Amino acid sequence: MAQPTLPSSGVQELVQRLREEGVAAGRREAEQIVAAAREEAARVLAAARREAEEMTRAKHAAIETERQAARAALDLAWRDAVLQLREQLEGAFAQRLQSLVAAALREPAVLGELVVDALRHALAQERSGDRAQLLVPEAGAPDAEASQAIDVLAATLSRDVLQGGVELVREPRSGAGVRVHLAEQGIELAVTDEALAALLLERLLPRFRAVFEARLSQGRDRG
Repeated sequence: MAQPTLPSSGVQELVQRLREEGVAAGRREAEQIVAAAREEAARVLAAARREAEEMTRAKHAAIETERQAARAALDLAWRDAVLQLREQLEGAFAQRLQSLVAAALREPAVLGELVVDALRHALAQERSGDRAQLLVPEAGAPDAEASQAIDVLAATLSRDVLQGGVELVREPRSGAGVRVHLAEQGIELAVTDEALAALLLERLLPRFRAVFEARLSQGRDRG
């Protein structure tokens, strides 16, 4: 039985159609591959951009953290230096103040006025029949000026304030000034360079610190 045959024109048309369909299919596949590649490239690029941005942010954050840590360390070092300087200045100021008070207490007029006023205030009267102990320092080399001031004070107290007289008693301490002890009254007054300097320092130290802080702020502003 004979097989059916296609005319040559039909064969060419079939071949042409298959070729076109193959080309079209190949083009579509190629376009799909290119589109997929573009999408993948875009995804990779976006991921790389995000990673770069995250790394940049992380780097900036690390730099900011380091900057803040450095600033905190500098601030702490500054505060420590300021506190140390203030303590040194306050110590020098206190020593200088006590030295000035000690020099003043070696003057008979100053020592006498302070002790007499303190005693009269404590006794609430001009004169008393009590006898007092005048406690004076024994440490250190003899000081003629201080000894004279104490002798003048003892004579003044016996004449003007204490009818019972005054007994000089040396105690193991250094410095200037005296302590007055009235056993019957239970009164003890400290008119010494250490005691008076402490009282003055309590009043002067707040002002000293305010001036120190003001000068310090001015210096930082100029810096």
